[in-house]
Formats: sequence, C-alpha cells, structure tokens
Amino acid sequence: MLPFASNDGDVAYEGTPRLLTQTTVPTNAPSAFVASNQTDSNWAGFALDWPLAGRVLFAILIFVASGFCEIGGGWLVWQTVRTQKPWYWAFFGSLILVTYGFVATSNPLANFGRVYAIYGGFFILLSYGWAAVLDGFQLDTGDYAGLAVVLVGVLIILAWPR
Repeated sequence: MLPFASNDGDVAYEGTPRLLTQTTVPTNAPSAFVASNQTDSNWAGFALDWPLAGRVLFAILIFVASGFCEIGGGWLVWQTVRTQKPWYWAFFGSLILVTYGFVATSNPLANFGRVYAIYGGFFILLSYGWAAVLDGFQLDTGDYAGLAVVLVGVLIILAWPR
C-alpha cells in the first residue's frame, strides 16, 4: 500500500477505506494507550475511533491470540524435538510461530517496548495455563507468587502516568 496525501493534507492509504487518519485519545486513557504526541497512531493502515473500553478489550484479545500462537507453535516444536513426535508437528509449529509475529503487531498499544513487556505477563499466565491443561503441570507456591508479581508489573506498566 502506498500512502498518499488527500486534499486536506491527511495521509490515506491506497486501496484501504479511509475511516479516520488520526484520533485523539481521551486524557483519562491508560498510559499505554497514549502515544507520545497524545494521539492514537495510525496502526494497521488506518485508525479507528473506538471507545477506550473497546480498544482495551481488543488489545487483550490480541495478547491472548498472540500467546496461543507463540505457546502453541513452540509446544509443537518442543514435542517434535523432546518427545519424537512426527516432523510435521515442528513444521506446523514453525508456521504458527511466524503467524504469532504478525498477530502481535496488530496490537493497538502505542509503543513496541511496552507492548512486548505487557505481553510478557500474558505469556507467563498463558504458559502456566497451557502447561496445566495439556501437560498436567502442577503449579506450586513459587509459581503463583511469581505470576502475581508479573501481573502487578503489567498493571503498573499499563496505568503509570506518562
């Protein structure tokens, strides 16, 4: 897609609907949803004027989808290498891991570093859940304590005033 300037100076993308090119983020938005210039940057080729709750829900869904792709793909490769499952498990796991890279980039949060830091908390939570359900892993007190610390860290990153 090639960007081009419209008559009013906004940038639109050839071949995509022009919904909004930039939206102002409410001043009470969680800090992670605010770019340094206080506007929602143009992600995925266009910006949507979603209510804050909708954007938060969408971000959480992207974190969960990213986690399932990364953990599921990694688990399939692990099973091939560690438990001698057929080679095509690793092949499909690799494809799912590539998909993860694209899913994670569709997150509407404003900053790459924060997106991946916050995602790290979701990854740990989802990893424990995956291991418990598919591998029968039993979490112990240290696992729960560490998970609590991580999730508190995620909340601090999201809510810290910037």
